[in-house]
Amino acid sequence: MSSLATVPTIGTALMRRSLEIPCRVAAISGGLLIAALAIITVVSILGRWVASAPVLSDITMLAWVGPITGDYELVEMGTAIAVFLFLPYCHLRGGHVTVDLLVMHAPPMVQRLLAVIAETLFW
Repeated sequence: MSSLATVPTIGTALMRRSLEIPCRVAAISGGLLIAALAIITVVSILGRWVASAPVLSDITMLAWVGPITGDYELVEMGTAIAVFLFLPYCHLRGGHVTVDLLVMHAPPMVQRLLAVIAETLFW
C-alpha cells in the first residue's frame, strides 16, 4: 500500500466491511468468467482441429463438430467484462499502481488531502 493510503477510521472500516462481500463476489465472478472463456477457447480450437483433420472430418458422426461461431468476439467481450469485475476488489485492496515519488516526502496532512482527492476522482 502506498503512502497515499488513508488511516482507517471507524466509518471507513465499516464502509470497507460492507463493500468487501460485493467486491469479492464480483472478483469471483470475473474469475469464473475467465475460466469459462478459457474453456470456450479450448473447445473452439479442438473443434477447428477436428473439422480440419482429414481422417476425422470424414466421419459422419463428427460432421457437426467445428469451431464455436463468434468465439473471438465472445472472448474479447468476456475479457473486458472480467477486467471490470476485478477492478472493485483491486481498488478495495489498494492494488492499483501508484507513483508517489513526490508525495511520500510531503507532510502527512498533504498526503491525506491528496489521498482524499484521488479517492474522490477515481471512485
